[in-house]
Formats: sequence, structure tokens, C-alpha cells
Amino acid sequence: MTEYKQPREELGAADEPVDLRQIEALGGPDFAAEVLQVFYAEANAELRTMREAGAQDDASRLAQAAHALKGSSGAVGARRLVAFCRQLESAAQAHDLTPVPGLLDELEAEIERVGVFVAGYRGY
Repeated sequence: MTEYKQPREELGAADEPVDLRQIEALGGPDFAAEVLQVFYAEANAELRTMREAGAQDDASRLAQAAHALKGSSGAVGARRLVAFCRQLESAAQAHDLTPVPGLLDELEAEIERVGVFVAGYRGY
């Protein structure tokens, strides 16, 4: 069985859920607000896909969804989400779905942390 690191060990618990400067540099605060709202909705959709894939033991679909969320998370500087997705993708590629339920729970908690951040950003 592969051992997986917890993203909190890699990054620290005090990190913001997204890199706001990275997003605002592309188009300002209004652009960032829109990007973050879309990202949050898409992250939840990918989480649902991963949960369904995990429940169906569909490692390929799980790896694809984790890879997609890893990419969009990287684009908004959501480093903890990238780390969780990397671990999920690796587990799925290794056909070791044992850690998946716990990783998905932690991924969901981090997505919710992003949601709280998005809701508080610029009054949206």
C-alpha cells in the first residue's frame, strides 16, 4: 500500500485557500471574483464525479477528475487542493483506492474552505 502525505504537512495550515494576487494580476478584483465563483462551482462538480467514481471503483474516471481539478486548482493557486488532487490521481493510477474516501473528505473540506473565502471576497 502506498503511503500518502497530508497536504497540511507540505504547506502549513495557515495558507490561504487560493492565491488571490495570482488571479487579480490577470484582470483585477471583479475578474478574480468571477473566476473564483466559477472555480468553486467546478470544484464541487469534480468532487461529485470523484465520489461517484470511487463508489464505482472506477479508477480511470477518478484519475481523470482529479487531474482536471488539479489543473484548475493550480490556475487559481489553490495549492492544498493541488496536493490532494495529486494524491488522489496517484492512488487511482496505482489502482489503490484504499485512501480515496479519506482524501475525498479532506478535499471536500478544503473546497468548502475555498467557498467561505469566495463568499467573503468583495462581498460576493
